[in-house]
Amino acid sequence: MREVYLIQWEQPSLLTDITDTMEVKLKAIACHVSQVGDLKSVEARMRTRAAALGKAKGHTYAEGFDHVLLPR
Repeated sequence: MREVYLIQWEQPSLLTDITDTMEVKLKAIACHVSQVGDLKSVEARMRTRAAALGKAKGHTYAEGFDHVLLPR
């Protein structure tokens, strides 16, 4: 594999629309409640950040990544 996508919350080089899958993402996080702590707080932060990232591209929610191409 020559491509790697790394999650990037601060200054992503690539934004992906996750509007249609945001609820699934949050349900998946809820399955790990023992690792998350205050689930309501985490969910609120995730929604806020995903909304902020999405706004830049006209999406309700987005997730940011750095796209890295590895040399052959």
